[in-house]
Amino acid sequence: MSQRKIGKRLVISRPAVVTSEAPPSYVRAPVGLQLHPLMQVTRQLVERWPELKAPRLTELLRAEHGYEGSVDLRY
Repeated sequence: MSQRKIGKRLVISRPAVVTSEAPPSYVRAPVGLQLHPLMQVTRQLVERWPELKAPRLTELLRAEHGYEGSVDLRY
């Protein structure tokens, strides 16, 4: 495969193909969880009420501790 085709496929310049030993990579900086500062409170609530469900826990954290996140930690 030509350097030009490699560059187009990797979205880098042709000279970068010649000097690169590995394909370019993007590493996202780690981001802290919104819930991390509330982990101690979360543990206390779960110890107090072992049957506590995530939606109710989220309501308590929002009302009493200003949590603005989602029930689903992916968001």
